[in-house]
Amino acid sequence: MFDGRLLPVDANGTVFLNRQGIWQPIGAVKPPNTQTSTTSLAADHDQDKIVDSLEKKYAGINGRPTRVMVSLETSSLSDVTRVLRSNGSSIGRTIETGPDVIIAAQLDKDGAEDIAGLDGVAAVWPDLVVSVTPPRVLESSPTSNIPSASVDPQDAVRGLPALRAAQSVTGAGVDVAVIDTGVDARHSSIAGRVAHRQNFVTTESGCSYGSPGVGDGHGHGTHVAGIIAGSGSVGGIAPSARIVGLRVLTCNGSGQTSDIVAAIDWLAANKDSQSLGLNVKVANLSLGSFSCYTVFDGTDPMSIAVNRLVASGVATYVAAGNSADSSGCGVLGTVGTPGAAEYATTIGASTPEQSQGVD
Repeated sequence: MFDGRLLPVDANGTVFLNRQGIWQPIGAVKPPNTQTSTTSLAADHDQDKIVDSLEKKYAGINGRPTRVMVSLETSSLSDVTRVLRSNGSSIGRTIETGPDVIIAAQLDKDGAEDIAGLDGVAAVWPDLVVSVTPPRVLESSPTSNIPSASVDPQDAVRGLPALRAAQSVTGAGVDVAVIDTGVDARHSSIAGRVAHRQNFVTTESGCSYGSPGVGDGHGHGTHVAGIIAGSGSVGGIAPSARIVGLRVLTCNGSGQTSDIVAAIDWLAANKDSQSLGLNVKVANLSLGSFSCYTVFDGTDPMSIAVNRLVASGVATYVAAGNSADSSGCGVLGTVGTPGAAEYATTIGASTPEQSQGVD
């Protein structure tokens, strides 16, 4: 068997690493944290259940309402919902995460303190804005005004043809989930190999031509899908794989953490859905959220959701963020969420001069 990092594990839970052709034991598997029922001291120093980054945000907006996520025990759902409604709070989606529940809502500082004081509430988190770096859009869809991105051959990973020939890497029989701005199923590089698409965006923005629904009104998701499974003169890494496009970001390339958590948990529950004909083994999240005032240590709701996805058997690859130098925040800002997830495979990049992050 394999652990979440795709290393072999024996029946006793010992992990092995291949060193110069010899598999050697390196330690025991540590089960990933898959619950949002606890918060770390790094996230909430005073342990008042309102995480530090949200307290700092309230200080900057004079306690006015902002988007939050309340993590709580399932048994407390009705009480928390009742208090939210009595306070006149706007309630968004409710995400069931096994023994825990996350409620997205608008809360002012006083409302957050009221909720944090209830039994069964684990923490109140900011519903952070998540974003991507826009790709270059190289062509337009022939059937609509919504732009469609393709993989620029100049940006393609060199040596892919040789790698596929040597390792027989095709992706045949495997579905890859792209959790992003959506996927344009009409694009020539992936047409006919989009297994499923679903929209998790609750609030649209930046859509000049109206909501694309399950499609891609931005281009980044299609760009990523082409790198993964595109066909053509350059081709993707696994050109026979199918794509599952889960749209979590709006037409301007941004979205809310709560929508992404909902998509991740949907995927964990439906990765091998017979009714949908899915066989998802890999997920990609080329997105992230970053804040100079937050130390992302893998205990935030989006990172925990990624842990749940990996624990369900889906290898999950996440952008590191590459933000430290350009943000001016130093090393504390190097990796955001969900790149900080303990069981994610987090990938960074840089220019040849090592001077600026590249997503």
